[in-house]
Amino acid sequence: MWSDSQLLAMHKAPVDAGVIPHFFLTEEQDPDATKREGRPVFKSVEMIEILIPANPKTKPVYRVRDEHREKYADAYAKFKAKQEQRPDGTPLEQWPYLSRLRVMELKAINIYTVEQLAGLSDQQLQKVGSDGLEIQKRARQFLQPEGATLKEVRAENLALKDRLAAAEAAIAQLQGIKSNKKAADE
Repeated sequence: MWSDSQLLAMHKAPVDAGVIPHFFLTEEQDPDATKREGRPVFKSVEMIEILIPANPKTKPVYRVRDEHREKYADAYAKFKAKQEQRPDGTPLEQWPYLSRLRVMELKAINIYTVEQLAGLSDQQLQKVGSDGLEIQKRARQFLQPEGATLKEVRAENLALKDRLAAAEAAIAQLQGIKSNKKAADE
């Protein structure tokens, strides 16, 4: 189990550390209004639950404060606009490498995108299962910029063009020698 100081450190981690903020509303009894009205009166309270990838049992919940609104501004804006609050990136469902069952397993431990999977720490990766390293490796390959692969293909293409030009020149030279020999024989 996590200590209070560890939870606080995780909560204060940078936004890109992989945590998923989930804002929601809950109802809380308003004691002043209840007393004044003579019946139970409730008010809505904004709350935040911090989901930590590969750690489904640790979900600290806090009342929303200004620091939460600032730190998780995008997620808070989606919450206010009543939009689904999921991390940005390629949804696991859109990645053809994973089966539907594996996607469900990963979502159960708060991993929703290929980017999250690629960025898991070694400790978090242990929760993914025995194939965690292989899945992470494939996620990183999937996310590799096409430019890097494209550069490799272009370099190989140039090398092949050079070899083809040299081969064509050699063929032309051989054809020239053959033509000269044929002319000399006649």
